[in-house]
Amino acid sequence: MTPSFPCSGELWMAFGLRGLVVSLFAATTVGCSAWQRYSPAERQALLQQAAQTDAQRDAEGWRINLLTLNNNYCTSGDPKLDESEEKFNDFLRLLQHIAQRPYENEHLHILDSGAGEDGDERINHRHEHLMIPRMILDVEKKSGIYWYGCIFVNEKKVTLELITHEFGHHTDPNLNYCKYLLSKSHEVRAESLATAFEYYANARFAQRYRFTIVSNIPAKDKKVYQTFDQLMDVPESVSTPIIPIIMLGSQENWTTADVWQWLRNHSTTQFRKELRKHESTYQQCYARGHAKLMEECKVQPVTAAKSKK
Repeated sequence: MTPSFPCSGELWMAFGLRGLVVSLFAATTVGCSAWQRYSPAERQALLQQAAQTDAQRDAEGWRINLLTLNNNYCTSGDPKLDESEEKFNDFLRLLQHIAQRPYENEHLHILDSGAGEDGDERINHRHEHLMIPRMILDVEKKSGIYWYGCIFVNEKKVTLELITHEFGHHTDPNLNYCKYLLSKSHEVRAESLATAFEYYANARFAQRYRFTIVSNIPAKDKKVYQTFDQLMDVPESVSTPIIPIIMLGSQENWTTADVWQWLRNHSTTQFRKELRKHESTYQQCYARGHAKLMEECKVQPVTAAKSKK
């Protein structure tokens, strides 16, 4: 999810508290920018570090590491992860390696949920500007947001899936915050891209580390909408898990990586045209795409090596 960006005073008034909070956020997050700001040398250094991290462990070592990270910090009732972002450094480097997009780990912020004075004092002591994204998480009831290169996550809702989704926004060269607010189709395209990256990363983790990070893949027999307009009418949280699967099934040779790359490389106008082109076959495309997705994300069992006689 990306926070909406207000374009004028009138627009802020129209969107009430949401616009006010986001405008304050925009004014207090100087220095948070997207991956395009890195110089070629900085990009190379960050990606080289990500590749080295990936090579530090074999597949089984990574599977154990990811299971430990997930079980200790993503599924406990009260994780208290504020000020513990470094625990996810290696995971973020894996995402960089998969996406081939540099990211500075200090731009991940896990925020407390605003419960109690101690939490307020802790946030104030760290960085005063983190008060604003926490307000957005609380006011809009969001688990996480992405803003100009920074990922903000509610500590009580941290999952590897959520971090992967927000990182997916980081890979989007066409993300426009004003359009995200004003255009439903641009919002849907942006969220579909982030979900497509989730699916792609999930497939890579399943194939390489025998570990899956996505838990909310829609059911294979789900009834999907018949027209593009229907997809745009429902909340984006309903349509965007479906759209990448429809796109995956619309092209015979596409993989999850192809869907993600297509969304990265095409505009919202092209996105609308592509989806409209397959309106009459949404259900069939979804069925094919779902089967392909589940096959890509299948965790292969470990086969015992045959002994030599």
